[in-house]
Amino acid sequence: MVSIVWHKGPPPHVGWWNASVGRRLHVWRWWDGKRWSLPAFPHHDAVDANQKAQNKPDSTKVDIPWNFRWPLGAAVPRIDPDDSRRGPAFVNEVLQRVRGKPRNQWPQIITTVKSEMA
Repeated sequence: MVSIVWHKGPPPHVGWWNASVGRRLHVWRWWDGKRWSLPAFPHHDAVDANQKAQNKPDSTKVDIPWNFRWPLGAAVPRIDPDDSRRGPAFVNEVLQRVRGKPRNQWPQIITTVKSEMA
């Protein structure tokens, strides 16, 4: 079994992160670059998850533990929003190259595409 490393402080970029005060793997929060949202859970639909992402109470702690875990069966890799600003050609190239590849190869594929398109 793979050990999950939990981090404190801000994650590397805006987005959904597995983040939980109790380090629970089924809790997801939106990081907006400054604050965590209320928790969302796998049973929430897209509308519920969006509402959770929009709700960032002032009392939400910044130091909530988070990790790099991405759901099994996710159809796309996690892409840093700063990288997605490189344009649709970058995103499309990444998506084409990761299709059918093991998930543990996705970060290296993204790095390779970045360097090729620099």
